[in-house]
Amino acid sequence: MNKLWVGFKNYRFFSANKSFFQLGVVWFTFSIILIIAIVLTYGVTINENYVGCISAKCYETFIDSYKLPIGILSLLIPIGAIYAAQHRSEISIAQIKSIESQNKFANYYKHLEEFNNLLTNNKCNETFLSVSKLHKQLFPGSRDGIFEIDEDTTKYLNNRLLLTHQNLKKLEKYIDSIKIDDVSDNSNLIKLLLTSHYPIVDIRKYLGFKDINYPLHSLKRKLKINEVYFSDIYQDITNTCQILEVILSFDQEYELLDELIMLAQMQYEQEKKDLSVNNPIKLKLRSSLR
Repeated sequence: MNKLWVGFKNYRFFSANKSFFQLGVVWFTFSIILIIAIVLTYGVTINENYVGCISAKCYETFIDSYKLPIGILSLLIPIGAIYAAQHRSEISIAQIKSIESQNKFANYYKHLEEFNNLLTNNKCNETFLSVSKLHKQLFPGSRDGIFEIDEDTTKYLNNRLLLTHQNLKKLEKYIDSIKIDDVSDNSNLIKLLLTSHYPIVDIRKYLGFKDINYPLHSLKRKLKINEVYFSDIYQDITNTCQILEVILSFDQEYELLDELIMLAQMQYEQEKKDLSVNNPIKLKLRSSLR
């Protein structure tokens, strides 16, 4: 019963895709009124002994006798006018929605075109597998006229960036107190380096970068500190964050995370001092991280 009621409520009695006299509700209403009028007329006729005439008295008698069925038939005029007005209203609503849909469609492609131009001008368009998929990931509501970066995407990116920032801070702090000859120190160093980079790898996969740049798989616990190549990972973090600055700034209302700006501006210096074969390279990190 509930389904029947829901279906009745959702039925479009005044479809804008049909002409007025194609509407089922019009035919149904007119038919009911006509049937009632015919039945009443028949009832009056068979109960009276009328004969045909064209005198004024006859017309007066006709109007008086058949005033009820005539009154029922006269309801067709106001009801038809109401139905016609409602049908015109539905047509107007459909036209407005059609115009809005066309505008949204045009605005969506304009937004996508400008986004692609932004990436092209900043030489980032070849960085991604698909610019349109990246645009959809950042602006999933753009087809509906919503041109703000998705809230879930913002939360995900901020979470990854904060994690990278925190791990890099730990890494730089740890390097200051590292013991070169301690293998466990080397293991911790490698672990901190990789955990700093993994969130960036996640971001690159999430946004569809062509080059994922997985952390160096050759980094194992047994390696010595001088075999760890910091600059590649630091450079990948910085480059990724610089690209993020470009694409996120496309939304002028978007507030860039402070940590993102710092990671994008981060500078890395590796100071090498080859002391002997047995002594590893001394590493020194300097960056703009705060």
